[in-house]
Amino acid sequence: MSDTFLDYISVKKIVTVSTFLAAFTYGYVAILKQLILDPVFDYLFPMSKVEDMNIVIDKNNTIQLGRFILETVRWILYMVIFHTLYVRIQC
Repeated sequence: MSDTFLDYISVKKIVTVSTFLAAFTYGYVAILKQLILDPVFDYLFPMSKVEDMNIVIDKNNTIQLGRFILETVRWILYMVIFHTLYVRIQC
């Protein structure tokens, strides 16, 4: 009985229900993000507002500090939204 779980799945040729649910959930969240959350976020926080926050190192290299900050805010906001939805659904 030294077989691991991955060995068991590969030998038995089965995929668990949770694998399918994870794939569908990932696809659903990606579509929700693309169709609803990104357009609303881009409307409320346009990229043009942070374009002047670039740090030019030389003519070929630029640090886009404003874009980094905006993407960080986007990521935190999305995580809070999805965590809140997850907690609400579990209750």
